[in-house]
Amino acid sequence: MDAANLPAVYPFKSEDALAYGDLLPAQYYDMVAGRRRGDGARDLMLAVLEDGIRCYVTNIAAKTARRRRLHDEAKSWIDTRGDVSPFSFESICETFDIDADALRRQLAAAPPRMLRRIRTPKTRRRVLAHA
Repeated sequence: MDAANLPAVYPFKSEDALAYGDLLPAQYYDMVAGRRRGDGARDLMLAVLEDGIRCYVTNIAAKTARRRRLHDEAKSWIDTRGDVSPFSFESICETFDIDADALRRQLAAAPPRMLRRIRTPKTRRRVLAHA
């Protein structure tokens, strides 16, 4: 994939992403879409990675103690090096051919405004009665 074909939602310069070998949206969606049924360990590993990154990203500018703790725990898990347990950040990244250091750099370099939770306005749905 070249820099010109990267999705517009990627928050960083596409040339930087290709230079560092970061996880691109296309790689992520290939992993999710390419899940093999019956491989529960890989599915669980992907869920752990998604949850860890989600906790890090959505709580980066947290105001409550609980949400700050969630961010700190996720950051600690992501920053731990040399752990060989099956569900460590590095082991999971290795399983999915993700450069763990590049992903760490990408998460650390992203400004908090880029990682903030985007709130969508709630819309009211009308229920129509059928006669």
